[in-house]
Amino acid sequence: MPTIHELTERYSQYTDEELMEIHEKIDEYSDEAKAALTNVINAGGGIGALKDRIFKKIEIEREIRKIEFQVSELFNGNADIEYMKKHIHYNLISDNRFNEIIENTIDRLKLEKADKEIKLKTIVGGLTGGAIGGTLGGVLWGIQMIYTGHMYFIIVFGLAVL
Repeated sequence: MPTIHELTERYSQYTDEELMEIHEKIDEYSDEAKAALTNVINAGGGIGALKDRIFKKIEIEREIRKIEFQVSELFNGNADIEYMKKHIHYNLISDNRFNEIIENTIDRLKLEKADKEIKLKTIVGGLTGGAIGGTLGGVLWGIQMIYTGHMYFIIVFGLAVL
């Protein structure tokens, strides 16, 4: 069984979320684990400070999602980053992080837009695949007809639907 010191070292490596999860299920743990968790939480400022840090992380994530949403709303294919910077407000993150979020979101939106474009390669690939699939299907159907001498009902039904 691990000692309080060993558990304290282990728990000190945990994230705030993991510590809170353990704290919520503390009744399931041994007395040594309870003491070690209490030591780690108190070293970090107590349970109130732990909750505040978790809440702050959640608020920052919400603000990041809000910025990403606003960038996607303002994005029209031509990325005017300065216009976006003027019209999107933020409080919890640094200027560098804000710029990074805008640039990453614009890059992602440009990739999505390029991915959705229909190009000549897409059309040629679709036609080629259809021709190969149709030819192979016809060959297999012909082989089936030659070797069995029967036309299965499912094939006739499928042709009738077409």
